[in-house]
Amino acid sequence: MAYQQQSLQQVEQNLKKAGQPDWHVKLVLQFNRAFNEGLASESHPALSHLLNRPPTTFAEFVQRMEFSELDRNPFPSE
Repeated sequence: MAYQQQSLQQVEQNLKKAGQPDWHVKLVLQFNRAFNEGLASESHPALSHLLNRPPTTFAEFVQRMEFSELDRNPFPSE
């Protein structure tokens, strides 16, 4: 299984098809727009101090995780 980025329209359609409430759909779309515009692409310097280690990228996090087809959804929205 490979990641395929969805357009905002696809995200909206899929969330609605899944029965998500309108407020949740709106919130997810706002986050997606912000990330697509590059917001949250950098972390605050204080994060290293809070974590007591350097922050990692999402790609690094996923690479460390081991998921199989039998695993439950690691990112549930409920």
